[in-house]
Amino acid sequence: MKPRSKGDLPVPYIVALIIAIIVIAVLIYWFFVESNTSTNTGTALLCKGKLLAYCTQWATCNYLDCQPKDNTGNPADFYLLYTDCQTLKGKTDTTGYLWPSSASRSVCMATLGQGTASSSSPSP
Repeated sequence: MKPRSKGDLPVPYIVALIIAIIVIAVLIYWFFVESNTSTNTGTALLCKGKLLAYCTQWATCNYLDCQPKDNTGNPADFYLLYTDCQTLKGKTDTTGYLWPSSASRSVCMATLGQGTASSSSPSP
C-alpha cells in the first residue's frame, strides 16, 4: 500500500462525492416538479386571468359571434387557445375552483358574475 501524500483525495471519495451531488440534484428537481404538479397554484392563477380575459372578450358582444378565435379565424374553445391550461380541465385547483370541461356561455357568465337576467325590465 502506497502512502498518501498530503492533499491527495482517494478515488472512492471523489466518486462518492459525485454520486451525492447527482442524488441531491435529482431530489431537488423532483421536489420542484412534484410541488408544481400537485398545487398548480401559479398555473391556476395565470389561467384564471386568461379565462377572465377570454370571457370578457366574448361578453363584449353579448356572447354572439365575437367568441375569441384561433389562428384560422374560427371560434375557439378556451382550452384550444390556452393549451397550458389544459392540465386543469375538469379538476379542482388549490383555491377550490372547479375548472369547467369547456368555456361555454354559461361558464363565462358565471366567471364574470353575470346572472341570467330576465329580458323584461321592471315597470316604474
